[in-house]
Amino acid sequence: VRDRAVDLYRQALVGAKLPEPATNLLAHAFLLLQLGSLLLFVHDDSPGQARTHALVDEGLDMLVPMLPILATPMGGALIERLAGALARAGISLQPAVA
Repeated sequence: VRDRAVDLYRQALVGAKLPEPATNLLAHAFLLLQLGSLLLFVHDDSPGQARTHALVDEGLDMLVPMLPILATPMGGALIERLAGALARAGISLQPAVA
């Protein structure tokens, strides 16, 4: 299920014309934002789920402006560093082998 969800985000990012490592990392980041939002939503007792809406709005406000930056050499270096840190923590950004 996780792999299919990440793949949907990858497909949505195709139009951004980002390098594969950036697309892969962003697909996972968007999934994490979705899961975090869902977790908050379940426990959100604020009127109209205002805290959940704020998390989604702020998360997108942070991620979407990064798209052009991630296509630059500096963005590529950042992606490599983030992917390396995640790999050392045992978090794979590769699809699970069936």
